[in-house]
Formats: sequence, C-alpha cells, structure tokens
Amino acid sequence: MMKTKRTHLWALILTVFLLLALVLIFILFRNQLNKKLQETAETQLALNASAISAVFYTKLDDQLTMLESQARYFQTIDLSDYNDMKNTILSTKGIGGFKTIGVANSSGATINYNGTSSGNIYLNDYYQEAMQGENAISESTIIDEEGDEVLVLAVPIRRVDGISGVIYGTFTKSTLNSIIDSVSSSEEDAHLLINADGELLAKTSSSSISRTASLLEDVIPDAMLPADGSSKILYYNVNGKKYLAVLVPIGIHDWYFANILPESVVSQQSSQIMIYVVLTVVGVIAVFGIALLYILSLLRRNDRISDANERFRLAAAQSHNIIFSYDYKSHFMTIEGNAQLIIPHIKPEYSLSDIESFLKLIHPEDANIRSQFNSIPKMEQSAFLSEFRLKCTDSNYYWFRMNASVIRDEHGKPAQLIGSLFNVDEQMNKEMKLIERAETDSLTGLLNKGAFHTKLCKILEEREDTSILALFIIDLDNFKAVNDNLGHAMGDQVLSDVADKLSVIFGNKNIVGRIGGDEFAAFLLIENAEPSKAKQLITQKASLICERLKENYNAYKLEVHVSASVGIAICPRHGSAYDVLYKKADTALYHVKKNGKHIYAFYQEEEHHEEEI
Repeated sequence: MMKTKRTHLWALILTVFLLLALVLIFILFRNQLNKKLQETAETQLALNASAISAVFYTKLDDQLTMLESQARYFQTIDLSDYNDMKNTILSTKGIGGFKTIGVANSSGATINYNGTSSGNIYLNDYYQEAMQGENAISESTIIDEEGDEVLVLAVPIRRVDGISGVIYGTFTKSTLNSIIDSVSSSEEDAHLLINADGELLAKTSSSSISRTASLLEDVIPDAMLPADGSSKILYYNVNGKKYLAVLVPIGIHDWYFANILPESVVSQQSSQIMIYVVLTVVGVIAVFGIALLYILSLLRRNDRISDANERFRLAAAQSHNIIFSYDYKSHFMTIEGNAQLIIPHIKPEYSLSDIESFLKLIHPEDANIRSQFNSIPKMEQSAFLSEFRLKCTDSNYYWFRMNASVIRDEHGKPAQLIGSLFNVDEQMNKEMKLIERAETDSLTGLLNKGAFHTKLCKILEEREDTSILALFIIDLDNFKAVNDNLGHAMGDQVLSDVADKLSVIFGNKNIVGRIGGDEFAAFLLIENAEPSKAKQLITQKASLICERLKENYNAYKLEVHVSASVGIAICPRHGSAYDVLYKKADTALYHVKKNGKHIYAFYQEEEHHEEEI
C-alpha cells in the first residue's frame, strides 16, 4: 500500500512538471509563431510586390514595343514637313490605348494624331533620352495641354543616317491606376508606384490606405526611399493603426513599387492559429491524462502496451504527413501517417520491390529524384530536401515535399533513412500560376516578349553543334485596317486566331511568342538534319504560315483582308546570339514588307544571291 501511494505521488509530481513544461512550451511557441508569421508576411509581400512590379514593367515594355512598330512608318518621312507629318500621324489614332500619340522632329516640335501640337518638348528628359537612341519613359507624370497628369513613353525614329525624331505616347494617371487596380486583391492592402521624388505615379483606388494620397509621405509618414536601389521593409503607425510596407525597385529610373498591409491582418492569422494551438494543447493534455492513467495501470498489466502502440499508429494515420523509415540492412521500409494517399493497401513493412514500385509513381519530369534516392549510400551529405510530383491513389499527380535524414553507423555507412512527405500541391500550383502569368501574353496565351527572349536564349546556349535553328519573325499585313474598320474587339479576335494557327503549325505554344502589337515570333529547332532537308522543312513552315494566316475578316458589313509577312534567320549560318538572329530576321522581314508583303524571305548578305543553311 505504501509503495502504491509513493508511486501515485511521483506520478502527480511528474504530471505537474509536465503541465508546467507544456505551458512554457506554449509561451515559447506563441512567440516563435508571431515571429515566423511576421517573417512570412514580409516575404510574401516582397514576392507579391516583385511579381506585380514585373507585370507592370512588362506592360510598359509592350507599349514601347508597339511604339517601335509605329516608328517604322516615319523612317522615310520628312519630319520637317508639317503636312507629311500630319498625314502620317493621323494613321496612329487608337494604337495601344494611349491617350495621345505624337511625333517630335529633331528640334523638338510636335504634332499629335488629332492634328494639334503639344508644344516643343526639346528640353524634356524622355525626348533627350530617346534622341540618344534609347527607349524612354518620363521620370514622373507631367501636365499635358488638356490639364491631365500623364506618363510619357517615347522611342527614337531611326534612319540610316541617324535618329530623325521621336514618337511618343501618353498614359493618363487613371489608366496607370487601373493597371494597379487589376492586380489588387482587397481593400485591406494597397499597391503604390512611386518615383524618386516620392510622388505616387499610380495607386490602388479602392484601398482606404491610399485613396486620398498623392505623396509617399501621405501614406507612410517620414518614409525615405532606399538610396542604393535595394528593397526595404517598414513598420509604421497612422492614427494608432499599425502597418507593414515593402518597397521593391522595379528597374525603371529610381521607381519603387510598394505593397502595404495592415499588421492587424497578420495578428488576426496568429490569433486564429493560436486558437487551434490552444485546442490542440488541451487535447494533448487530455490525451496525456488518459495516457497517465494507462501508465499507472501498465504497472500491473503489461499487455496494455500493445494497445497504446495501436492508438499511436491510428493517431499517426490521421495526420497530413507521411512518415517513412528505410533500413539499409534489411532493405525494408515502414510507413506511418496518411499513407492512403499513395498506397491503396497498407502493410506493416514494404520490401525492395515495393519501394521500386513507389519510385515509379514519381512524375517522369521529376525522375532525377529516383536516381538521387538510389545514390544516397554513395553521398556524404546526411540531409535531403526535395520537391516532386507523386501519383496518388486517385491517379492524379500532386506535389510533395520530402525532408529526409540519413542515420549512419560507426563506420559512416548508411544504416537508416528517416523522413517525411508533406502535400504542398496547393502552394506549388499557386507559385507556378504566378510565374506563368508573368511569362504569358494575356490576350493570346502565347509567351510574351520577355519570356520568349529568355527561352530562346536558353535553347541557343544548350544547342548541339549538329543542330540547326530557325527564327521566324511574323508581322501581320493590313492589321491596322482591322482595328480602324472592324473595331478593336475584332482586332483582338484576329490576334487570338493567329496565335492558335501558329500554335498548330509549330505544334507547341512554348516555341511561339507575341513580341509586339501585331508581331509574332517562333523558333524551330532541327536536330541532326542535313542542311538541305533542314532548309526544306523551314521553307515548308514559312509557306504554311503565309497560307494559314491569309484570311478575310468581316464585321459591320465590312471586310478586311489580313495576311502575314515572314522574315527568317538561321543559326548558326546567320549567328548564334539572340540579338543577332533577331536583327537579321527583322531585316529580312523589312525587305518582304518593302517588296509586296504576304511572302517569306531568308536573311541574305549583300554579296550573296542565295542563302545556304
């Protein structure tokens, strides 16, 4: 009896000690949770700001590309002749959603598409930069002749003898705001575009944080932009309310993109998680009390141990993790947790043949994980972290993150591999959609100009010496007449139609891109082909483009004929760098446009009459 009382006393002391330890762990966990949520919020805001600023940069770059395509029409125009300038500029009305499109000659004198003048812009920063041969964006908004705040985009008009003038377009502040609004998620946060002087060039109109602001200091008191062009994280108070702000440079002038979020949103998440944690702790304490009663009874009946082990196995099966342990000596694996995701029939142990079957469930594009798993005994590292797609019991692939560690024996050889698999499919899909959105042209679904450039540069870098690559630059003939006569909605339909046809011709959208308003590009990689056969295949593709893209479009009882002109450059015959191939394909396209359109042409050196691949 005395021994039993002493046992109960020690059990009570142990219970109190463990409860105090749980309280201490709970307090430490809460502090760490708040810190981790704060770091996560900072990271997420920075990633969102970077992604959105990249989208904004791409939109401006697309508009500059559109102005470049219009600058061709002024290359042969005498910009000192007012009537000649006026007749040509009138044809640019409505291009690209600009409020105004104008042309300035070498003295800075201007004329707009409506036949009026914006005054002399010779001293403006964007004009001077464009006259130096660079695409330019004004460093801040300016007041135009109608009293609107506008941002100016300008590109040089090039001639053989130099730069003869500038073509420019203006965006109103409301248009810039609408671009920012299109990526804003809620009224809780705010997105701002800020110039080097702290002026707000654009902002979310729906957010209460920035609705009436015109300067950065109106939103963030005493805020200073980073002097070194780096990102910056700020915490500040306004009217007793705390905010978290992330400033990210966008790569234009010294402009910054700001993403602002009330700190209450982060603390709200922390409170919700803490509610779950408290419930979990209460549950753990309850389970611990029950387990303690079992332990006291196990002093008398050892057979209860097997029941406790079974309870543990069932609890592990309810978790989201899949826990595995592989023994290198017996070549058997045990799996605990939510294994039903990947295994239809649960077994106590899995043999080497079972493991080989598991490895075959890995997505073919992630097959390197198989070789990594098989080569672990030869590696010196002890920890492994990787992400891959796994085929589950519903026959669909899901993303998993594997975190594994190798336990080695006294000789340094692997004895066990212990790790866990966690389903991260939702997170990975969100990240991939964000990347895809930044790389895809929103109208056609093709690669945008930046993504096409990146992909082709990578292909050129990895190209084998025995392969031949053809770059096609495709420009639509008479597309402007579609917008002018049939409307911009029909113009968008024509561009989408052309994109679909090019995707069918080349068989894969990943090798076709939209690089301008009505300009497309595609590349064809031919492995181990004879030059004559390669040229025949390239010629067939070019002919097919001209044939398939020839179409009549009708609306409002009007009909417009659209066709395509194609310029082609060959790697390595004409060069092996993207810029060189693009320039030569564009030169070939220029000759096509000059000599009747609706045909294709290979780039030809001046001294050669027939290009050989």
